[in-house]
Amino acid sequence: AAPGVLEAAGLAKARLLVVATPDSFQARRIVELARGLKPGIDIVVRTHSADEFEKLESLGAGRVVMGERELARGMTEYALRSLGVPPERARAVAGRGTPVNPEGT
Repeated sequence: AAPGVLEAAGLAKARLLVVATPDSFQARRIVELARGLKPGIDIVVRTHSADEFEKLESLGAGRVVMGERELARGMTEYALRSLGVPPERARAVAGRGTPVNPEGT
């Protein structure tokens, strides 16, 4: 989030920026700075709250990942598969893919 760091890291040549700081203020600031320096860069950023999720999306992050939500999805998928649910269906129920048969039959 400090001025000059993104330039020193080579943002001008980058195709993707991964923002993994747990500090929500810093994450927002990094996204803002990156958008100002290189408007077309793809950005993936982590967050811990739904409010921050929306703020980061509105700032132009290409993908916002909420850690707790992804953990819950992964655990749900694992639990379903361990109970014999087919992999495609388990992914769909966990919100990680499209079901082969949306009606669930």
